[in-house]
Amino acid sequence: MVARPGRWGNPFEIGTRVAAYLDHRPGEDPLWRWGDLGQYDGDHRLTRAESVAAFRAWVNRSIGPSGFHRSYEAKLELAGRDLACWCPLDEPCHADVLLAIANDGPHAPVTQPSAPVRHPS
Repeated sequence: MVARPGRWGNPFEIGTRVAAYLDHRPGEDPLWRWGDLGQYDGDHRLTRAESVAAFRAWVNRSIGPSGFHRSYEAKLELAGRDLACWCPLDEPCHADVLLAIANDGPHAPVTQPSAPVRHPS
């Protein structure tokens, strides 16, 4: 299961006001940067597509002094696994991003896979 609060859950919750991502604690990633969330005023609420776009940008960011991308870790942990999330199967989902990474490589283009293998929970 790749849902919140797990490691691979999408931190960008659908319907959340963008203002929730504009502030951050020192030493943490300012989440507003991902998926161009900074272009919206604080009252804008995330759509499913915006949530997935923000996750895509976030998971492909370098982290820590090693410079590894989260996508590299996703490839190592998730390759060869079936992924499940709570999203409707016919809607965009961050699990599709993770499936593309896990199946195509750590820095593969993370577009919608042609045949998602998500399983309903």
